Parts: sequence; C-alpha cells; structure tokens
Amino acid sequence: ATDHVPGMVLLEAARQAAALASDGALSRPTGVRLTALRFTEFAPPARIVCVPHHRTCVFRFEQDGACPAFGVLHYPSPLRA
Repeated sequence: ATDHVPGMVLLEAARQAAALASDGALSRPTGVRLTALRFTEFAPPARIVCVPHHRTCVFRFEQDGACPAFGVLHYPSPLRA
C-alpha cells in the first residue's frame, strides 16, 4: 500500500491517454520523460491532459489546481517503403 500514485501508474495513464487522443496511432512509446514536481495523491482525482504532435505526445497531470507531474512520450518514426 502507498499513500500516493506510483510513477509507473502515471506513465501508464499517460500512455493510454496518448493512444486515445491519437486514435491509436501513438500506442507504443519508445521513450518517455516524466518530471514529478510533487506527489500525485489518490484524492482528489487527477486529470491528465495530453497533446499529440507528430511522433511525440506532451502530457501533464492536473490535481487540486496544481500540476504535480508532466512529461513527454516519444514514438518511433513510421516505416518507409
């Protein structure tokens, strides 16, 4: 048991949000950077905002009027024929 949301849970939430926001185009990241400014707590609920851009997706968590964590997911270049 823990009193805050583990970092791996935040990363998985970001990965799922990016896949949803990109209609599945960005679903398998090859790299990630997460910066945690403070702990993300279990309550009140946190919200994730993500913006896909080419082969990256920038994300941030919002909780209780603050941003406890943010980052970027990186994706591979599309295959060329």
